[in-house]
Amino acid sequence: MNLALDGHKLIYHMGPLNRWLKGERIFPVYCAISVTDSCNYSCIFCVYDSLKRKKKFLDMGRSLKIIRELADNGLKGLFFSGEGEPLIHPNIVDFITRSRRAGVECALNTNGFFLTQKMSRQLLKSLTFMRVSINGCNPKNYQKIHMATPEAYGRVIRNLADAVKVRKEEGLTTTIGVQCIILKENIGLIGGLADDLMDAGVDYLSLKPFLPIGTTTYRTAIDMEDGRTVSLLKRWEKKSTDRFRVIVRWGSLAKFKARTYDRCLSLPFMIEIDSKGDVYPCGVLLGNKKFSCGNIYLQEYRQIMESPRYARVMKNIQTKLDVHKCMPNCRNDAVNRFLWSLKYPPEHLNFI
Repeated sequence: MNLALDGHKLIYHMGPLNRWLKGERIFPVYCAISVTDSCNYSCIFCVYDSLKRKKKFLDMGRSLKIIRELADNGLKGLFFSGEGEPLIHPNIVDFITRSRRAGVECALNTNGFFLTQKMSRQLLKSLTFMRVSINGCNPKNYQKIHMATPEAYGRVIRNLADAVKVRKEEGLTTTIGVQCIILKENIGLIGGLADDLMDAGVDYLSLKPFLPIGTTTYRTAIDMEDGRTVSLLKRWEKKSTDRFRVIVRWGSLAKFKARTYDRCLSLPFMIEIDSKGDVYPCGVLLGNKKFSCGNIYLQEYRQIMESPRYARVMKNIQTKLDVHKCMPNCRNDAVNRFLWSLKYPPEHLNFI
């Protein structure tokens, strides 16, 4: 299993990349979509709690129309994630199934609580990968971090084991993994989580740092470059086997002293759609109306791209957004480093 969880994969999309280099307008290659802002948890570190959840559900019919438009113009990956828990959406199975039929690969990020065996049987055949967020490493720790019931941890682990069973029975290749954010509340307990996930049969456990944004009040006291932290993470990494990997996101853990670029160039390649249908160029900007490019209930995507509002948002990002003050190691960071080196190449290129 050759996973690339750090860095970027834009180099495998040379068509839109070459058109962008020529200054042509392109449609996004990747879209993250929030089908609801509702969630059954109140995680202590949640970056979306400040958005004031209103129990919104994205309209499937209207969304599918936009997804088909995007697919016809080069969209390759659609990630169901975002503000809330996707499996709460009443039409989530149909939503994902029909999105896959539109010609785009689909992936799902979920907390796994509602992932019944029946739902796994319906969903997995339409998913390239499913990633379950588990940030508590035993029943008590899970209850504390996710503000869940004491039984929730065991339920999620069983749901994962059932999903692995379904995958085998159906002869599917869907990757089933787990992501855990490294916190002061859980770092010493991750080994137990790894053991439970190995027993459940999932493919990997990814360990990544907590990355705060301005609206998040939670902070973790862990220094990711401290020798004791590094030693502990390497200890958990050694739990990997031939069938199960513990992946420490060392690239994301690194503290880059400064960004190597001055502007965010990645935005044409990826978009975010929130539960209200607002379109944003970046997940960190979700809820900041100043950076909303338009709304899928009011416009087709091409109309959004050609609107004065879109042009104004892009101009604000290019001229007023200080990328050096943005959240470190964001999803766009690796893409921006790559694009900046292409747009502003160094001297003596033939001396490779």
